[in-house]
Order: sequence, then structure tokens, then C-alpha cells
Amino acid sequence: VYLWRGRFPEAADVYRASLRHQPSASALNSLGIALYYQRNFAEAARALEQATQLDPKIYQSFGNLGTVERHLPGRQD
Repeated sequence: VYLWRGRFPEAADVYRASLRHQPSASALNSLGIALYYQRNFAEAARALEQATQLDPKIYQSFGNLGTVERHLPGRQD
């Protein structure tokens, strides 16, 4: 709920707490989105990479990772 209301720090905290109890690609993907909107691109990329490894069938994680990677230092288009 926090994520979709634009309350990104709270959303990240909720997803981190959830991940401590049960890792899931969906929670990692959502954490990556929350971190992206906080402009924490490196941590967002790590969460999204973990999401793609945990469940490669969740294709949104790959798309989100691509979006985040465009903002990482050293990226050249």
C-alpha cells in the first residue's frame, strides 16, 4: 500500500521486514521499485538482480532492472 501511495521509505521498510521472514521475488521487485523512487539506484539494482535470480519467470523484475541500470554511474548509452 505504501508503495502505490508514494510513501517509498515506508514501503522499503515493509518489504525489508517481509524479506527477513520469507524471501520472495515479488517482495524483492517491489523493494527495488521503492528504492528506485528514492534514487537509491545501486541498492535497487541489487534487489532486482536478486529477484531475477530467485524467480526468472517474473519478467517485470528484468524490465525494472533495465530501468534502474540506466541510472547507475558509468552507464553509457
